[in-house]
Amino acid sequence: MQSTTPETPTVPAATPENETKEVSFVELYLDLVFVLAVGQLAHLILQTPRWHTVFVTLGLFVALWWTWVGFTVLYNRHGADDTWERILFLLASVPVGAAAVAVGPASRGQITAFAVSLALTRVLLAFGNARDDDPHSPVGDALRLRTTRAYVVSAVLFTASIWAPEPLSYVMWAIAYLNESRVMLTSPRKRSRSTTKIAGVADQSLSDSGAALDAHHFAERFSLFIIIPSQPPRPIA
Repeated sequence: MQSTTPETPTVPAATPENETKEVSFVELYLDLVFVLAVGQLAHLILQTPRWHTVFVTLGLFVALWWTWVGFTVLYNRHGADDTWERILFLLASVPVGAAAVAVGPASRGQITAFAVSLALTRVLLAFGNARDDDPHSPVGDALRLRTTRAYVVSAVLFTASIWAPEPLSYVMWAIAYLNESRVMLTSPRKRSRSTTKIAGVADQSLSDSGAALDAHHFAERFSLFIIIPSQPPRPIA
């Protein structure tokens, strides 16, 4: 009688299709700086619980939160947790921290420091997206170029808003958000002639390393951002 031995189940090897990007320590550090800014916004409402304060706080929160989304998408697409990426995120903590300190004056209409801080974050985001991490990816190249241009335009708009009248300055901020969202969360629709000649590039727009977004990384980042601000810090004097 022939004996049978149970077969050992085989574990599928990791492939680029099923790999997920882990949250890095430098991302968590930048989160803490953003939490400082969110804490300052929360104290604005506690100090002056009025509808006007709520709307002003909401507008400032959108500015900070969308900046955080920009860095999240940047790391999701191009982050490799290398020295260059760590330096970029550490540098970004400086203008984000300055924006946190400038929340109070910005809520009273003094937007200079806050707008300059947001402009500097856009400059860093432009440098981060301009990095050529995959030279063999024509779709990624097109997306990096569009995203970099969008952040450069946003940096100009935030800087110019300092001299604009108060209603117009906020309109310029909104234009910057819309321009960023137009290119940051979408893949390029139009391709150059050289790109279309490459076999399979039409089906590569979502699977390409420079265009695809890691849903697992996104879910973890947003959940962490919601959990961390549960205990807002004390206001800055």
